[in-house]
Amino acid sequence: MRESKIEKYLVNKMEQVGGECIKLQVRSWPDRLCIFKDGPIIFVETKAPGKDLRKNQQETANNLKRIGHRVYKIDSQPRVDAFIKAIIREQHEISTPDN
Repeated sequence: MRESKIEKYLVNKMEQVGGECIKLQVRSWPDRLCIFKDGPIIFVETKAPGKDLRKNQQETANNLKRIGHRVYKIDSQPRVDAFIKAIIREQHEISTPDN
């Protein structure tokens, strides 16, 4: 599957859950900035299945993580689904007090 198809799927899924998925066009930065409704802002690099980040992309991801940001590499539609589900679950756990 092509990277562009995975990226488009990510954008559509984010819209379905009420979020935004902004295209970043800065060399070596992640492809997208995913903004969850009432939730976190997360950098996402989409890749074709099995492809790794290039060296400059990995350096940028490491720098973003070092200053407290979350960065994910997603290389399939099932991983898009798992990513969104995990963040929504995390949001729910944070907003629901323990009994």
